[in-house]
Amino acid sequence: MRLRLNTAIARLRSGDGTDRAARAAGYATRSGLVKALRRELPAEQVDLLLASDEAGQRRATS
Repeated sequence: MRLRLNTAIARLRSGDGTDRAARAAGYATRSGLVKALRRELPAEQVDLLLASDEAGQRRATS
């Protein structure tokens, strides 16, 4: 499980969106990845990882 999570975190930090990071790490859904992140990481780190994704999604839809 930790390997999948590390893969997803690396993808998020490199700028991939949450959906793409989830698929690359083997999670079936974005929500599955988010649940795993919230279970394993401090809330501040999760918020930072997801905030960068949300900012990217806003730019893509503008």
